[in-house]
Amino acid sequence: MFMPMVQGGHVKFLPTVEFIVHSRDTFATSSSSNTHSSVSLGTADAARIVVICTGFQTSNTGAGANSIASITIGGVSATKVVSNKYSDSTNIQENGIWYAAVPTGTTGDIVPTFASTTTNPGNTEIGIYKCLRINTTAYDTGTGNGNPAASTTIDNTANGILIAVTGAIGAGTNIFVGVTENSDDGLNSVWACGSEVYSASGTSRTVSSTISTSTYGSVALAVASFQPAA
Repeated sequence: MFMPMVQGGHVKFLPTVEFIVHSRDTFATSSSSNTHSSVSLGTADAARIVVICTGFQTSNTGAGANSIASITIGGVSATKVVSNKYSDSTNIQENGIWYAAVPTGTTGDIVPTFASTTTNPGNTEIGIYKCLRINTTAYDTGTGNGNPAASTTIDNTANGILIAVTGAIGAGTNIFVGVTENSDDGLNSVWACGSEVYSASGTSRTVSSTISTSTYGSVALAVASFQPAA
């Protein structure tokens, strides 16, 4: 539903966020990218901004330097808003938030490309949001790490949108505070994304992620807030 407000004597529609779908795909050793084919992007709209939450999970050989270096959404290069990673001598868990203006098409390939060729198999996670009437320059971002919980604080404008992504190596489920969970994938590794629209502005708003079972290493949480488009 489009929610209008009156500003300067004119009706102005507020920003919206709609969770579309979650996609999970595996990659093999010696992979340079991982294609999620024909993923739903929601109804086409001239003002559509596709915001995606990402997860990159693999066994680690080396210093944990690998990560998602770039992403295309329906052939459009995406911009990274924020990311957070936990890595040790055994595992890599990186979670991030990216966006691209994709006005046409109801489906598209989403292709994360890695910073270096993978030395072990793993998987990537994608959570797709259709956003309308948002300023794509993030109003605020935050990250947090911890075991079994991670938290951060973030500011938002009135009628602002918050999007969060979290994950950890190990089976279990996630509980968010500060956003409503939209997807929770507990297969092999915990990964979840969530969103919220706040009608009132807020400062140092707490967003947290708690994993239901012990994990290998740390929970990696990333959050971004977006304000209404001018």
